[in-house]
Amino acid sequence: MKLKFTRTYSDVSLFIYDHRDIRFIMPVFVDNMMLASKSESALDEFITELGKHFKLCNLGPTTQLLGIKIDHN
Repeated sequence: MKLKFTRTYSDVSLFIYDHRDIRFIMPVFVDNMMLASKSESALDEFITELGKHFKLCNLGPTTQLLGIKIDHN
């Protein structure tokens, strides 16, 4: 919440950051999370900021989630 994310009402483990023209979608499950955004540079900046608050292990771009293959374009 300190990073200006809001929790969705429909799913308490889904957080949204929406400020100006930047939007992040962040589902969280226990100690795992994934970030999605159209802006790769904003994602990189946010990961750096998040690393100031939490110990992170960045596994890079998501290629599969819940058995679904993810393509990036």
